[in-house]
Amino acid sequence: GMGEGGGEIGEGEGEVHAVVSWFEVDLDREGEINLSSSPWAKDNSFARQQHWGQLIDVLALEPGGSFPTVKPGDMVELTANIHSNGGGGSIYFSNVEVMSQSGG
Repeated sequence: GMGEGGGEIGEGEGEVHAVVSWFEVDLDREGEINLSSSPWAKDNSFARQQHWGQLIDVLALEPGGSFPTVKPGDMVELTANIHSNGGGGSIYFSNVEVMSQSGG
């Protein structure tokens, strides 16, 4: 499958060399029962015990190419590709595009 998402750049300016991601899911409509693999989750022991952790995908760089540059306030749009064979799989980001909010 393929999905799209993104996030806002917080502090600092520089090049994007990798994407770090995790999941957070609410299991009820009230948002009281949830599961998270975030490193900042209040109680993520279940997710960690079940091998769900964070994902890091180092971006491929074509010969002569350059990494995307970001500034605070910029948005980064991601396209994720998920391949599963029923017992394992892989996730990688085929497109990482900076949507500049800072006028440059």
